[in-house]
Order: sequence, then structure tokens, then C-alpha cells
Amino acid sequence: MRHFIWIFFFLLILESCNAPKTEQENKIVYNSNLTKSKLDTLSIKGDYYSKRHRTFFYDEEAVCLLANDTIKIFNHGYMTDKSISIFISKDSFQCTVRGNNCTYSRVYKTILQKIELNKSNFSINDTIIGDLFLKAIWVFDSVKKTIDTVTIKGKFKFRIRDSNYSYDVKYQEKNYARFMEWTKLKPDTFKSLDMWDCGLTSLPKELLLFENVEELDLRVNNFQNADLSSLCKLKKLKKIVLSFCHLNAFPEDVLCISNLEDLDITENDIRVLPDKLFDKSSLKRLQLERDGLTTLSEKISKLRNLEELCLYNNKIKKLPKSIILLSKLKSFGEPDSLEYLPKQLKKLLY
Repeated sequence: MRHFIWIFFFLLILESCNAPKTEQENKIVYNSNLTKSKLDTLSIKGDYYSKRHRTFFYDEEAVCLLANDTIKIFNHGYMTDKSISIFISKDSFQCTVRGNNCTYSRVYKTILQKIELNKSNFSINDTIIGDLFLKAIWVFDSVKKTIDTVTIKGKFKFRIRDSNYSYDVKYQEKNYARFMEWTKLKPDTFKSLDMWDCGLTSLPKELLLFENVEELDLRVNNFQNADLSSLCKLKKLKKIVLSFCHLNAFPEDVLCISNLEDLDITENDIRVLPDKLFDKSSLKRLQLERDGLTTLSEKISKLRNLEELCLYNNKIKKLPKSIILLSKLKSFGEPDSLEYLPKQLKKLLY
């Protein structure tokens, strides 16, 4: 029995000798002369993808927050499943590397970390510059010593935001910045304009620079209390998308658009359609999916040029009899709770 005990302890000692040594350096080195060029970036080595591709953590893809005197940095690598988190508090820091995909999620063990920062005290909207070296491992099989080693090194430069900042807000900022860049590129030549998810609560005055735009996508902005009447100044406008825009009433401002042919107000909270809508005979396509409608007016027949009408996921039980008078209708999306569908519409379902 003693022999087995000694053998057991010997194996434990041998295992500890073979295990990777950790060197946790949580102290921060400060260097007021630290700078970062456009060529500097955080690079990743040692993971599966980097054997074939150069992989990075781009600064513009990161979120850097300041909350309770702690800086929290979150960044996802490009062309890799790895992400990195850096927490900086007082004169110490801690890094965490994660691997994620559709089949697994794992946290790597940090065995070496070093960081250098441009200063010790930061405020919201300050710029933090850092030089990082990090090595971490994930043990797949302790018996066969199968280990995935990840090394991350290089410089980063982030703008510090408050704790309410998120990747969603960052995405909106990028979209709005793209729009502002377009205003410098002969905006009067644009026929189509995408302002999708720009974080808008009102229409920017720069929109009127796109005086010849025919198609305008404004989906996923918050226009609940917005004045949309300036759209009437876009004389060439034919199509407008206002889906997912937090509308709790039909946006009657858009009805002043003289050549409006295509209106998409899907996924809002529009319970009633105004009579003025049915005077808009230029309409060819009307998307009203998931808008909370329970009725549809007999005046729908006045939209004599309507070719497509979508009423999916509304609680309309009865369609107006006059709907069969829409002679140009080519496709129809029926509401969920419909009790009867005229045979003239059955062949138009999509």
C-alpha cells in the first residue's frame, strides 16, 4: 500500500513540473511618451486560424467603458473566435481570453500578462493608449498534453465611454459617421440612401443635400416623437422605409411626398390608418406587417395603383369588401386572424 501512495505523490510532483508556469504581473507600467501609429495593432498568434491568416483585434471594434473608477475593455478578434477583456483598476489589471463559437465557449487561463499605459488617471472621453503582452492556454486533454496556446501582443488606442455605452450604440455611431461621409461625396447624385440604425431621433438637416434621392431607408431609428415633414422637400422620393422606428401612430408627414410609390412601416405600433392614406393613389406597395391593426377601411379601394399589400401578423378578422376592387394587386400577405379570404385574393398570396 505504501508503494502505491509514494507512486501517487510522485505522479503529482511530475504533473506539477510539466504544467505551464504562470507569471501573473498585475502591476501597470506607466509611460507618458507612449504612442500608437496606424500600423500598430493587437495581433493574435497560436490559435487555429492564425496558422493561415493574420488575425487582429481592431481598435474600432472595441468598447472601452469607465465605471466606478474601473476601465473595462471588450474586443472581438478579426477572423478568429477569440475575444479579450481587460479590466484596469487603480494600479492593477486583469486580462481574460475567451473562445466562442456555435459549439463551445471556454475561458483561457492567463499564464503571462504585461501592460503599459500612457497615464494613470482617466475620465470619460479621454484616450487610453496601451501596449499589451498576454499569453494564455486552454488544456484540451491533460493526459495527452493537448494545449491551445494564445499569444496576444501589440498596442491599442480607445476612446473611453461611460458605462451605458454598448456595441449597439457603437454600431449606430459608425452608421451615422458613414452617412456624414456621404454628404461630402456629391450627395445630389445619390438615387438610393441607407440610413439604417443610425441612432436617429429626428431627421438630420444634411439629409436635404440628397435632393435627387428616390429610395430612402430609415429603419431601426427612434422616430416616436420626430417631425418627418422635411421629407416632403425631397421631390424625387418614391420609396421610404420606416420599419422598426417606434412609431405609435401612422406618420402622416410622409403623405406629403408627391411621388410616393412604396411605403414600408412594418413592426411599429400603428393601430389605425388615417383616411388621408387612402388618397395617396400613387402608392404601389404598402407594407403594414406586425403593426397592431385590427381593421382595414373600405377606402382601401381608392389605392387604385396598389400592386402589393402586406398585412402579415395583424389581427384583422374581416377584410373590407372593396378590397377586391384593387385591380392591379399582384401580391397579398394576409393577416393572421382572417375569418374569410375572397377567392380573388387567394391566388395572390405570398
